[in-house]
Amino acid sequence: MRFACRIPINDLEVPVDERMFKLLNLIHRMGSITVAARDAGIPYRSALAYIRNVEDILGENIVETRRGGRGGGGGSRLTDTGLMIIKEYLKLKRALERQRTVNELEGVVKEVSADGLRVVVGGFTIDAARA
Repeated sequence: MRFACRIPINDLEVPVDERMFKLLNLIHRMGSITVAARDAGIPYRSALAYIRNVEDILGENIVETRRGGRGGGGGSRLTDTGLMIIKEYLKLKRALERQRTVNELEGVVKEVSADGLRVVVGGFTIDAARA
């Protein structure tokens, strides 16, 4: 199964999966959307679409960009909200890792469909899709 989750940010739910977490983390470390997308194995356009989607959901930027001139100097950095997404995703990941050892997860099943299921665990919504 492939997992995606919704991270609660400012009373809204932001979709995040491992690839998008990696993208945001690499933007934070590398200072470049282009380099981060390449290193995460995500097409640049898909990376931009994800960033725009999250920014539309939240109504604020998660990445700030500076255009470079002829000599370069451009770059990108995560806003405080972008950093909060990373922090909250890591909290969820740690909670799931702790639960993995007992092979039990306390939560509420919100929905079961042919595509998978949706579970709420500790305030996070997790979508488990069938591969």
